[in-house]
Amino acid sequence: MKRLLLLILALLVAGIMLVSCDNKGKVEKYVFKSGSVEIVPGEDSSAVISALGEANSYDEEDIGCGNNEMAKVYNYGGFQIKTYPDNSKDFIDTVTIRDDTVSTPEGITIGSSRDDVIAAYGEDYEEKGDGLIYKNGKTTLNIVVRDGAVTSIYYDYDFE
Repeated sequence: MKRLLLLILALLVAGIMLVSCDNKGKVEKYVFKSGSVEIVPGEDSSAVISALGEANSYDEEDIGCGNNEMAKVYNYGGFQIKTYPDNSKDFIDTVTIRDDTVSTPEGITIGSSRDDVIAAYGEDYEEKGDGLIYKNGKTTLNIVVRDGAVTSIYYDYDFE
């Protein structure tokens, strides 16, 4: 019985090590965090906006579909959240890091190096102009690098 338990334990440890090695340098889900609040592009925005509290500023933008629906834009200091209206709910559309006072959960901020970005997110990206584009399903993490340093970071969700 002891040998069987030791064999099972050894297999579990080996499996955990394989999973850890396979995922090194690759983020499975692009999520922004502010404190303990996870902000996931594509998800309902109501709980996030409530948890974050009053924004520093708020605005609305016409999304241009001819149906008078308005995107809501919440500015929280170093980052901005833009929502997308669908029926009676608003969903997280874009999260933009605006300055170096905040970072991604992986530690990337405005001013990080291109090498830092690749170390954090891996080499599975598309290069578009100055941008390193990381995709996961309908979520895209866009990181603009100019002269070797990050100048812009935004998470985007494709609702189409």
